[in-house]
Amino acid sequence: MKKRTSRKKPEQRGKCSYIIEMMSWDFAYSIGINDIKHIIEDKVFLEHKALNIKGVIIEPAKFRDREINVTVSGSREITPVLDAPENYPHAQPQALGEITLRVKQSELRCWVPFDAFQVICSMFIAGKIKYLDLYGETLFRGFGNIHSVRFERKYCPEDFG
Repeated sequence: MKKRTSRKKPEQRGKCSYIIEMMSWDFAYSIGINDIKHIIEDKVFLEHKALNIKGVIIEPAKFRDREINVTVSGSREITPVLDAPENYPHAQPQALGEITLRVKQSELRCWVPFDAFQVICSMFIAGKIKYLDLYGETLFRGFGNIHSVRFERKYCPEDFG
């Protein structure tokens, strides 16, 4: 008889760091009137802002030198919760991003507060930011949630040993 294996719940999965060296970038912005109110009810305008980055994974070693497409988006929903957490006692965010590393797919999508997004874009364009330091779940079927995002100027391997 075949032994049945138990499936781990997301909160039981291991954690790890992902380090990405950012190589090139592009910026996208769009705004429009919400004419799909039957789908997205609470928005008058629909806005999209993103820093699209081509990068190379440095850590974990298993994925070293693998190219990855990174999209960093500004979110207006994060700022009010940061500014007044007492007004959101039931807020339980699951992730600030998602990383997917499969055979033909390598991508990261993450969200930052809109006001921080503008500063991050300026610093990236000025060459002040070169690395993305992520912490989150170990991959499960090629996918993992990201719980923290840091933008760094330098990468010191001994800090991540």
